[in-house]
Amino acid sequence: MFGTVVGHLLSEVQGLGKPELIEKLMPKDFGIGCRRPTPVNGFLEALCHEKTNVLTENIQMVTQTGFVSAQGEHIEVDAVICATGFDTTFRPLFPLIANGRNVQDELDTGDTVAYLGLGLPEVPNYFHYSGPYGPLGHGSAIPMIEAFTKYILQVIQKCQVEDLRRSRTAWTGPCSPWFRAGDKARKPVLWPDSRIHYLTVLQIPRWEDFEMEYQSENRFNYLGDGFHTREYDGTDLTWYYGLLNGKNEQLENGPDAVF
Repeated sequence: MFGTVVGHLLSEVQGLGKPELIEKLMPKDFGIGCRRPTPVNGFLEALCHEKTNVLTENIQMVTQTGFVSAQGEHIEVDAVICATGFDTTFRPLFPLIANGRNVQDELDTGDTVAYLGLGLPEVPNYFHYSGPYGPLGHGSAIPMIEAFTKYILQVIQKCQVEDLRRSRTAWTGPCSPWFRAGDKARKPVLWPDSRIHYLTVLQIPRWEDFEMEYQSENRFNYLGDGFHTREYDGTDLTWYYGLLNGKNEQLENGPDAVF
């Protein structure tokens, strides 16, 4: 594949009249796929356009009318398109102190530890999108962002619900109903709140209330081999967008396919 890509790059760039771009664009120390390819039609044509300047080295500064190259040459342009040089680290731009630790420092090392790509140890109330070890190269980011958001909202809702304090005006007298013990020696027999409240509580188990023992010493066994059964059993691979015609199955591509 690498040879095919290089051959296409050579023929296209030479045919477009800017052979000097070959040295700038051709990978030298890694194979195709190590860096994200740009297969969009018109990409090479845009780079080879007579009004386009491609710089792969550092620049000194950006001016009101263009920029100054590393060699000190001022190049006037209508627009500057940055294709590299971004800060792609997970380190936040501002100090964030939690439990005496700065999140910036936690994410400024090469051995960052994270939880499911969205949380950090010792900072239980800090979440971020697409963090370390997150699904950054797994297709469209939209369903990933939705999954992160739903997860974070569940945590927020859990914190809000279980830390709720209220004063009640019902069943607060000195009587001895089943809903609330009349004296400290007795224990309630029935659920002290409403039925709807009880059904809601049962919807999400509080696993922290149980003492669990794993059969395996590896508590992450549930992750399996990194693939989902959907990728093998013919069910819909994009169910997160909703089921087409209510069918949980993969679509068949072809001239007769109906969408």
